[in-house]
Amino acid sequence: NNILELALFSLSIYFCTNIFQPHQVPTSVQWQIGVVCVFLSWMNLMMFLRKIPKYGVYIVMFIRVLRTFLQIMVILFIFIIAFALSFNMILDDTPAFSKVFPAFMKTFVMMTGEVEYDGYFVDHAPLYPWSTFPLFVIFVIFVPIVFVNLLVGLAVDDIKEVQHR
Repeated sequence: NNILELALFSLSIYFCTNIFQPHQVPTSVQWQIGVVCVFLSWMNLMMFLRKIPKYGVYIVMFIRVLRTFLQIMVILFIFIIAFALSFNMILDDTPAFSKVFPAFMKTFVMMTGEVEYDGYFVDHAPLYPWSTFPLFVIFVIFVPIVFVNLLVGLAVDDIKEVQHR
């Protein structure tokens, strides 16, 4: 909590360094630091709300679930790498998968269930249908169904543990 506040204060000072100069617009770096400051400010407020009994239990639950998610993120990251690189190779004629970084981002978003089947298979026929369709089906089974259900189960266990305390 102290590290969060220290980072927040330091970044806020940097963001405000040229605010007292007339007609001075923050630089691109300063503006991005300002964005981080706003985010950290709200996270800091959440840490203060943790001390209020009515809200504190929910914040403790959130932090516990977040820790579990971060522990399992290694496995998820391996899945995202595997599918993103595969989709990048096989669907490289589509804008979302034409480059590696956008392919990672699109695969991460697809993990939430936004798979856009029509956009990749109905509106636009894949170049390699014999490998694209099975890979897509495996992705849908492994990530949005199995992995998300695993996360839900782990979250339920974490919440039960927090309530038990």
